[in-house]
Formats: sequence, structure tokens, C-alpha cells
Amino acid sequence: MSFVLLCKTSHDLSVLPSPVSLCPTHSSLVLATTIVSSIYDGPWQRAVTCGDAVWLTRGSFSRNCTYTVRNYLTGALLYYFHICQKGSDNLCQDDIYEGTSKAAEGFGANEVFKLMVKDQMNVECHIQDGDSTSENVVLKHFPLCRVLRCGNHVAKNHAIKLDKLRKLKEMTTNDGVRVECYCKGKKHAKHCGCLTEKFIRKAKASFQMCLTNAGTDPNAFSEKLMNLALHHFQDEHQWDGGQCDFHPLVVCSCGSCTDKYNLKCHGKPYKSDQVLKCPFHTLAYKLECQEKAGLADVLIHPEIGPKIGTLHVFTTTFLPT
Repeated sequence: MSFVLLCKTSHDLSVLPSPVSLCPTHSSLVLATTIVSSIYDGPWQRAVTCGDAVWLTRGSFSRNCTYTVRNYLTGALLYYFHICQKGSDNLCQDDIYEGTSKAAEGFGANEVFKLMVKDQMNVECHIQDGDSTSENVVLKHFPLCRVLRCGNHVAKNHAIKLDKLRKLKEMTTNDGVRVECYCKGKKHAKHCGCLTEKFIRKAKASFQMCLTNAGTDPNAFSEKLMNLALHHFQDEHQWDGGQCDFHPLVVCSCGSCTDKYNLKCHGKPYKSDQVLKCPFHTLAYKLECQEKAGLADVLIHPEIGPKIGTLHVFTTTFLPT
């Protein structure tokens, strides 16, 4: 699989071409575009950018890949690099990229960040998904840049990991203890206390809630996430030294109260609608939360906080000088 390279620079937002119009029949074309700077204010020496690649079709076999870098604050497109798979055209006079479509993201990122260096931008913080190739490219051109992870991508990975754990029935811990699922050798019961698809949806939303509520404090995120695993999803909402801080301990029992923090009735104790009881899945969820809590420093910046959003609609801001 090969890609033909044709680099071009534009300084006029109005001439930004459509990737589809550039390659209606998968013609061979790569477009590197810079869009600067009359519509952006602020020093470029502490820029905060967001970047990702998108493909025309899902998966790593798409014939079209576009790598973009956007302004964190406004969502404005700053740079993009578009690659189309070589078509049937006879374009042998052009340079050929011999990589695969899977490698196109890192290649496009490299071309974009070369342009950013040429434009004398200094990227202090860059937010992306967990793609190591792109991260290596960022650090190659901006060695002092702090690379953060997109919260939505990590939350999605959290759900994917839990779904894999849902299908397992046993594990051996690091100290040699074998832990088995309640339902090993049989089908799951309706309320067996194992990981379920409904629990995973709830856990993903709760992960994003912890990230949002942590503000600019990575330690707060780690603590909130572990409280989910150790207490909330065990249906324990008040414990020695703390309590769940995202819901009241007593909820309406009459169905008529409009303010959950100012009840008109006597109320009843809060109960988690999703409770883990299975020793195996309880341990599996705890270990997964520990792993994600360890990412706190790459999820939350001490000045700008976490970034939760889709990278291709990301919005570069500037840190104060």
C-alpha cells in the first residue's frame, strides 16, 4: 500500500479544500496545510494544541487519512495533512510514501509538526489519544512538550477493558491467589453481581464524571475513581474517612421531591443500582481502576485541567507568560 506525496501550504482559510474533492476516485494526493494567524491572538511560545487522525472509513485500512492540529480554546483548525492511497493514475514522477495506512497517522503528524517548528510555534502542551507513534513525533520536534491524553479516549478504553474482563471467569493475582467468578461454568443470573454491559456503561459515565469533577487536581481524580471501585459500586456510600460526594446519602422516598438536596419527605438511604458482588469481577474492576488512576498526571494539567472531547473537533490556547 503506498501514498503519493504532494505538499502545499495555504494561509487563507477560505481556500481550505475538501479532502473528498481532492480525491474523488482515490487519486494520489497528500496535502499539508498551514492556516495562520490573523484570526488567532496570543503568544505562540506556550501553545496548547490538540491533534488526532481521522479516516474516511473505520479501521486502519482506509484509503484516506487526515491528521489535524487544532486550537485547544477555540477549536480552530491550525494545521492538517491529508493522505490518499495511490490510485490508478500514472503519477510516477511524484514521491511515493511506502508506508501502510496504519502508519499514516504518525507520518502525517511528523509533517504537521515540522511545519509548526518552521512557523516558530512552541508547543508546551499537546493533547491526543494514546497513539505512541504520534506522541514520539511530538516529542521529537518539541522535546519539552507535555503530552496529555484525551479523557474521552481513555474512558472509551476503560469501557473496552471492562468488556473484556466481563467475559472472563477467573484470574490469578500477583501473590498467587486464584479468584473465580460466581458464575463460572454457568450462565450469569440477572442480578448475580458480575460485570454486565449496563454496569460498564455506568462505569464509563462515572469515570468521565470523576475526571470532570477533579478540576486541576490529578490526586482528586485518582481518589474519586478508587472510591468508585472500593465503595460506591459495593453499595457503600459512607465510610471511615469519607463518603460519596456526587450524590446525597438520603434520597426521596415519596417520588414528589423536586430538590434532591432539600427533601420534603423522610427519605431513604441511597442505593447503587449497579452493585458488584462477584469476587472475581470486583477485583478485576478494582485493578482496572488502579491502572487508570495511574494515568492521572497525563489526563489532568495543573493549569488547564482535563480535556474531555472528541479530538477531531478539539479546540491551541495559550498559557500565561
